[in-house]
Amino acid sequence: MPVKTIESCYSEMPDDAESLPRISIVIPFEPKMNKKSELLKILMSAADKTENELRQEYPEEMVMPVIIKLRKLIKDIHYESHNKSIAFFVSPLTEKVYQFTHTDSLKNYYPLASG
Repeated sequence: MPVKTIESCYSEMPDDAESLPRISIVIPFEPKMNKKSELLKILMSAADKTENELRQEYPEEMVMPVIIKLRKLIKDIHYESHNKSIAFFVSPLTEKVYQFTHTDSLKNYYPLASG
């Protein structure tokens, strides 16, 4: 019985030579100081910069689907006043948005050493 390799199981996945464009953007912000319009301006500026960088590395037909996904995520963002940061991860295969809030819960994981 022949041994199955990852490549044979997932033949549609690109190898290193066929690397696809992908985007990771993480933006920290303080909602109390920023209006939604200011956040959108920051995000659109980051999208413009990312698009220019990707166009230098990949052909337009590979870049545009990823950029379109990113811009749609930005347009559809739910502005939450209690969030402190936002992260976008986009590739031709998937897209994800994370919104982070500040927490002091790390104190539970890193207790102070007692003498």
